[in-house]
Amino acid sequence: MVAPFSVVRLGARQLVSSPLRNASLRPSRVSPLTACRQCLQLVRYQQTQSHRRAVHLSSSGDTENLLPRDLHSPLDTFPRRHIGPGADATEQMLAVLDPPAKNLDEFVKQVLPADILTAKNLSVSEPQAAAELRKDGVLGGLGEKDMVKLLESYKNKIDATGKSFIGCGYYSTVVPPVIQRNVLENPAWYTSYTPYQAEISQGRLESLLNFQTLTADLTGLPVGNASVLDEGTAAAEAMTMSWATLPMNKQKQDGKVFVVSHLCHPQTIAVMRSRAEGFGIRLEIGDIMADNFKLVKDQGDRLIGVLAQYPDTEGGVFDFQSLSDSIHAQGGSFCVATDLLALTVLKAPGEFGADIAFGNAQRLGVPMGFGGPHAAFFACTDKYKRKIPGRIVGVSKDRLGTRACGWLFRLVSSTFAEKKPPAIFARHRRSWPT
Repeated sequence: MVAPFSVVRLGARQLVSSPLRNASLRPSRVSPLTACRQCLQLVRYQQTQSHRRAVHLSSSGDTENLLPRDLHSPLDTFPRRHIGPGADATEQMLAVLDPPAKNLDEFVKQVLPADILTAKNLSVSEPQAAAELRKDGVLGGLGEKDMVKLLESYKNKIDATGKSFIGCGYYSTVVPPVIQRNVLENPAWYTSYTPYQAEISQGRLESLLNFQTLTADLTGLPVGNASVLDEGTAAAEAMTMSWATLPMNKQKQDGKVFVVSHLCHPQTIAVMRSRAEGFGIRLEIGDIMADNFKLVKDQGDRLIGVLAQYPDTEGGVFDFQSLSDSIHAQGGSFCVATDLLALTVLKAPGEFGADIAFGNAQRLGVPMGFGGPHAAFFACTDKYKRKIPGRIVGVSKDRLGTRACGWLFRLVSSTFAEKKPPAIFARHRRSWPT
């Protein structure tokens, strides 16, 4: 039976460092037939390495920098050996420099050019207790435990936590415990990895298919995907989709314009600004309903598309039927950022001519999560389905004729090395009835 390596290592250290009372237990008297090979190798290694710097497994063997200890002091000196040198060790190192330095600041000035050093005092003090403050009001370095106490003291100073009425697509919800425990706290649901192997992911693909069906039904559009990163990203994708579906000669022309309602959420407009710059698209932000859609009509054939918020960031609701007709007459796309819960009582975007609809899925009962980002739903007409971002789950049949889920309209090069994906769906009786 071979002894654990930790036991062997401890025995080797005792053989080298301490004299043995029983001569029969000394290494020279141990029979090669009964000796532990690992033990003998460690003994020889310790003897040959005695002139090198010792590696101390505990503070009992570390005599180079002894500190006052008591019964409650930690035995392992790992933190002290890795946090950095103390005041005594720093003074010794600075003294042997040529030329010597009085302190670390002077040493840094000897190494780095003066023109790259900051002249601003960082005001970082020594570690201190959580409740203590320096006279100038600057906190010193705090450990994790002290920092938690300090933050709790700040929290206790607040009489009551107020409700957030900022809105902008984020609304407080009440999450049932069964959903929180089995979905939100289950990594199988919120992991960022895509289930590439449809054969073993039928249950999750079925859930995504239900989400797509819900999105398509409420938006009134035929195609919905399995979600996008967040609402701002969905708006940027809608803009680039509108550009990508234009004729090639119109895509390459200069002065392309995408009109955005000033009543869209501010974070959505900010993301669109960044994406438009990379595609050479100019954003026109303003009142799209004023003066019989004058802002939209003024763009002429340069118009790529229009984005409207429904309901808008102030809660207003407009009838966009006439605006949709005007946009399509100019050859543009009509995109609508909307709210799924509001669509349960409002007219669906697909019914008044919207080409693309998207929004924040946080409205489906997801916690606010300090402002997101949350997944976004995304739906479009058949004209745009080949350009839709993300993934689409569809229903097919396996070789036995049983219904099974799989990815549709995906890029082959992103998943498979072959020229075309294998048309094989595994049979999954639990997820799909026969």
